Amino acid sequence: VGALVFVAGPAWAANGSVVFLTLKYGVQNADGTGDTLFHQLENDHGKAKDNRDVAIQGVELDFYSATSRDAGLAVGLELQQYSKTFRFRTSDALKTDEDLSIAGRALLFSLKGFLRWGPVLPFIAIGSGNYYVQYHQATEKISLLDSAPNVFSARVGARLLLGRWGLLLETGQTSAPVRVHTQSGNARLNLGGNFTSAGLSWAW
Repeated sequence: VGALVFVAGPAWAANGSVVFLTLKYGVQNADGTGDTLFHQLENDHGKAKDNRDVAIQGVELDFYSATSRDAGLAVGLELQQYSKTFRFRTSDALKTDEDLSIAGRALLFSLKGFLRWGPVLPFIAIGSGNYYVQYHQATEKISLLDSAPNVFSARVGARLLLGRWGLLLETGQTSAPVRVHTQSGNARLNLGGNFTSAGLSWAW
């Protein structure tokens, strides 16, 4: 406990709580999430030339509170974004190429349970929030702004405290499905996916 009090700073020692502001970067991939949009676009416009990886950037504010010598609870608020253009190309004269641009924006809330292992705070978290998308298909001329009605996230990770600075590593999955109507009918797009991210924190 003494090591944790030292690295977390006076705020943790005084009232059993500490606040972390974290800048986060990572990679998210929606393969295996059950969405059908990319399969449908490949049928209509040819094979996708890009993988489903997107680079995510975010900023998170976490309020940590120790509930015992060895554990505690935290509440997190995260703003997150990504954008990418996916290319579909075909050699079939009866089909047309397509460019799909997706920009995702999220406001996520999470509840974390964490352990106090000296300067290391491993955690597990679940949460929800709002996920928005700006969607554009160039060939089919489909543009829309929409939001996922049901968002769920789960993650595991750890914080390493280095004085008031700290490092964050986490991995998890976010589910944020939306329905998109293309020339072949309705399809499902998951704005979330499996992710791994790292961050740099400041504590007070």
